[in-house]
Amino acid sequence: MNRSAISAPLDLLKSQTDSPMLEIESLSANVYPLIGEVRSALHEVTLSVFPGQILVVAGEEDSGCALLTQLCAGFLPPDTIIRSGSIRIDGEALRLGRRGFRSNRLRKQIALIPSRATAPVDPMRTVREWTQNLRRVAHTSSHAWSHFLADTHLTEEQLASRELLIHQSPLMLKKMGILRGLAHGVHLLISEVADDDLDPISEDEYRECLAHVARKFDLAVLASVRSLRKMSPFATRIAILFEGRVLEEGPSEEVLSQPQYAYTAAFPNCHPQLGKPLPAPPLIPSQAIWQAEETVGLIPKLSSDDEDIAT
Repeated sequence: MNRSAISAPLDLLKSQTDSPMLEIESLSANVYPLIGEVRSALHEVTLSVFPGQILVVAGEEDSGCALLTQLCAGFLPPDTIIRSGSIRIDGEALRLGRRGFRSNRLRKQIALIPSRATAPVDPMRTVREWTQNLRRVAHTSSHAWSHFLADTHLTEEQLASRELLIHQSPLMLKKMGILRGLAHGVHLLISEVADDDLDPISEDEYRECLAHVARKFDLAVLASVRSLRKMSPFATRIAILFEGRVLEEGPSEEVLSQPQYAYTAAFPNCHPQLGKPLPAPPLIPSQAIWQAEETVGLIPKLSSDDEDIAT
């Protein structure tokens, strides 16, 4: 559910440009697994990201967050069919085929920083080979390259390493993904499951890097996450996805400090921390899940008598 209140920073961002870099309009998609029932993975999702903004879509594993970022990056999984709606990048409709983009212009606008599950690294390629190929393809000047390294907190020594990519830390690989986007001059960075495989300290460093390049280069950033830990200073806006539907969306500080639903209030706490034992399931209270299911229309609204029984 969208909030009517719009913060001053958002008004300022919108005043800098009349149109969003990424616009998702009433997007619905079904997944057709080889085994099991057809399910609605996304349902009437409407979101937008302006240059300089960071939109975080948060949800549990089957919420649709990962699929949404994949579709916006131009990847249509083989078991997925888009039922309705549209995705527009810089005003141009994104048309997807099984091999990805059908527009070369759009392909050059976007950089995806994938999770390891979606795009495993080449087990035989070294960091040095990856860097040499990027420099050759992107035609980046030495001056610009040195600035990009500073922006991503990477060094020439790290990128000249003959170690295999598969042996690099998740944080290193994600920073290299940002570097690739800067070198190609993209306008939209998409980070799929941005907190994937990262410890809390690495998460903070990665988010700071994303926020820095978004501000400096006026990039639009779409990031999916499974935790809202320390998200307020990083995200411009937050959308909570539940069962493929937008449960709540708005400026980050409002969503985190004044959540409209118990599910949103419980969601930030569902994240293990260093030195603390994992919480016992269920992580999100059943009553909060029922309220979320009711809000997005998965179950009929409970009567007052039913609510007393449920509690």
